[in-house]
Amino acid sequence: MSRHPFTDPISGQTVTLVNRPDRWWWEGGVGVEHGGCNLLADVFADLDCFSCPVCGWNGRVGGAWVVDIVEAETYPPTAEPEPPADLRQDGRR
Repeated sequence: MSRHPFTDPISGQTVTLVNRPDRWWWEGGVGVEHGGCNLLADVFADLDCFSCPVCGWNGRVGGAWVVDIVEAETYPPTAEPEPPADLRQDGRR
């Protein structure tokens, strides 16, 4: 689980994006911790916002930033693929 604090531009308060790479987005894998509530707010990256169904907190978050974090932590970079045999410099085929 990773935590990424940011300032909600609506309220001016510091909140925290929480990413759990071991869980799907719709299973609570991504959410926003916000003041005074013990439930993570739902993130709507396509709308650049988050909303809590319990306390009613609505805020703004950069959807592209959220997607970048989720993708980087869920799908870590892999090794470079081998070049085709005819482009190798070491003579291997």
